[in-house]
Amino acid sequence: MVVAVRAIFLLVMLLLVLPASAAPLVKVEIFNNTYNESLTVLEPTNDSNWIRMIGGSNIVIPSIKMVYNGINSTQYVKNNKTVKITTYGILKDQDYTVDYPFTKHPFYHAGDSVSAEILSTSDLNGSTVHIYLVRTYPTELKNALASAVDGDTQQLRNLLSNAFNYTNVTLNSTGDATVSFGVLPAGDYVVVATLNTSTESNITLISATAFEVLEHESTLSVSDVTRSSVSDNKFVSGTFTITGGSSNANYTYIAALVKKTAYSVELRLESSGNKSTTHLKANNAVLVDSFKIGGVGLKNVNATTVYNWIKNAFPSSSASLAKTRKQGNSWDFSLPVKGLPDGDYYLNIGAWNSSNSSQRLVAFSQALVKVKTVAPAPAPAAPAPAPPPPETLLEAPSEFISSLTKTISANVETEIPISSEMTERTGLLEMTVKLPETATVTVTISKVKELPAKVSAPPAEVYIFFEVKFTKYGTTEEVEPSGYIDFKVSKDWVESKGYTPAQVVLMKYNGGWKELKTELVDEDENSYYYRAEVESFSIFAVAAKPVKPTPTPTKTPVVIPTTPPAMPTATPTLTPTATPTVTPTPTATPIPPTPWYLQPTTLLIIVLLVAAFLVAAYTLRRGK
Repeated sequence: MVVAVRAIFLLVMLLLVLPASAAPLVKVEIFNNTYNESLTVLEPTNDSNWIRMIGGSNIVIPSIKMVYNGINSTQYVKNNKTVKITTYGILKDQDYTVDYPFTKHPFYHAGDSVSAEILSTSDLNGSTVHIYLVRTYPTELKNALASAVDGDTQQLRNLLSNAFNYTNVTLNSTGDATVSFGVLPAGDYVVVATLNTSTESNITLISATAFEVLEHESTLSVSDVTRSSVSDNKFVSGTFTITGGSSNANYTYIAALVKKTAYSVELRLESSGNKSTTHLKANNAVLVDSFKIGGVGLKNVNATTVYNWIKNAFPSSSASLAKTRKQGNSWDFSLPVKGLPDGDYYLNIGAWNSSNSSQRLVAFSQALVKVKTVAPAPAPAAPAPAPPPPETLLEAPSEFISSLTKTISANVETEIPISSEMTERTGLLEMTVKLPETATVTVTISKVKELPAKVSAPPAEVYIFFEVKFTKYGTTEEVEPSGYIDFKVSKDWVESKGYTPAQVVLMKYNGGWKELKTELVDEDENSYYYRAEVESFSIFAVAAKPVKPTPTPTKTPVVIPTTPPAMPTATPTLTPTATPTVTPTPTATPIPPTPWYLQPTTLLIIVLLVAAFLVAAYTLRRGK
C-alpha cells in the first residue's frame, strides 16, 4: 500500500497542474515578446498514452479513478510572461474522469532488471519517442511542474536533460514500444515519454509514471484469522523482517489491512483557479489543501503523511492500521479485526529509514489475509414434537395412508412426491404446492375407504376417492397451500363406462362438491394423464361427469275447439279461420356477455398501454 501510495503520489504530481484528459488534453503556452514555448499533454484513454512498468515484484494496487472538476482554461501573467492553459474535452465545473488501467504495479530491489512499455496510439506508429528516466523526489518533480505553469520551464527541462538515463525508441504499428533500463540503484524514479527532446521549444508529453527501487528485500509471515463472533477481540498478527537491514537502525513501520472489496481510491482534484479553492483528495483523505496553480503549499511526503492518507482514505469499517517507530530490522505487528466483516484483506507493510531526513521507503511486503467467523456448534436442540397419528388428521375413514414431512420455502413451487404404493392404489402421481411463507409441514395422503355420513355423494360416477391434509409439523393445525395435482385414470375404466377422456374431472368437497379445472395432458397404452388446479386440500373424487343431453325442442300443439266452452269467460275465445302450420320454436340458449378482457374498449386501452411502454423503453435506451 505504501509503495502504491508513494507511486500514485508521483503520478498525481503530473496531473495536479495538468489535469489528465483529451488528445491533446492540456496545453500550456508561455510567451512574451521574444519567444514562445509550450507543453502539451496527450489524453490518456483505456489503453493508450500510458507507461506500464515491467519486471520486479508486482503488488496489487487499489483500483484508481482520477476525477477533475473545475476550470477548463485560464490565462495570466507571471514574471513578465503570459501563461495560457487550455484543455480539450474538459467541461467547466463538470467531472472529467480517467480510470487508471492497471491493477498491479511493480517495485524493484537491487539486482532486478527494470523495463517499461510505452503504450500509445496507432496514429503515432513510426514516431520517435524520447524516454527520460529521472531519478527524483516527489517535491523536486512537483516544483519543476509548478515552475513550468508559472512560466519557467527551465527546471523541468533540466530534470529531463540531466536524466539518469536517456534513450529513444520507434513506436510499432500499434503505437507501442519497450525500453530496458537494466539494473538500477535504490531510489525514486519517474519515466517520462515525450515526442520531443527537452531542448525543443514545444514539448508533447505522452505519459509519465513513477516507481521505486527499494534498498532491501523483506519477508512477511502472517496467518488467517478464525473467530467465533465478529465482536471477538481477535488480531491479524505476524512478523515483518527487513532482509539485510541493520539491527541498530531506527525504522518507522506502517501496516495497513484493507478489505479487498473496499480496495479502491478516487483521486479527486477540484479547482476554481486559485489557491483557496484547489484541493486534492484520495477518497476522504486530503492530500493537498489550498494548492495554488502556481504550485504553492505541497508538503514533503514521509511516513507520517502516508499513514494519515491511508487512515483517512479507508473507513474504519473496512480497514485496520498500525504504526510504530523502533530500533531494529524486525517488527512483530498486531492489527485488531474486531468489528470488521468477514472476507479477504490486503495486508501491506512498509518500513522507512527514520535516520534519513527524506525518510525513504526502504522495504515493503504484501499478503492476502482471510478473516472468517465460524459460529460455535449449537447446543443440542430439544427433540421436535412427534407428529400426531395420521388418522387423527383425516375426515374420512382410510383404506391406505402415507405420510411425509417437507419444508416448503415461501412462494416457491415445491414437489410433494407420491409413494409408488399410493400411486398404484389411487392413480395419484405428484403434487406441486406453494405457500406464502416458509413452513415445515406434515403431508398426509389417504385412499378413502368410505365417505363420512355428513358428506354426500358427488353428482358424477366416481373412479376413486382420496384425501390430502397439510398440517404444521408436530401439530394438528392445518396449512392451506395451493398448487396442482397430477393423476392418471385407467383407459379400461373410462371406456367400459362409456365416457370420453374429456369427461374425467377432479372434484373437491368443501360443504359441497366443486368441479376443479382439469386438463388432459397425456396418454399411453393403458392410462389417461391429467393435471388439476387446487386452491386448498380436502376430500377429492376422480370422477366422470355425464354429458348433459341437449334438450329437444317441444312442439306446441294448436288446439281447435269443436264446441263452445262450457262456461262463459270474460274474454271470448277467437276461433282461427285457418289452421297454420306451426314451426316449433326451440328454447334459445342465452349468449354470455363478452369477457372484460375481450371487450373492444379494454383491448384498445391495453394496446395503448403496451405501445406507450415500448416507446418509453426505446426512448430510455436511446438516452443512455
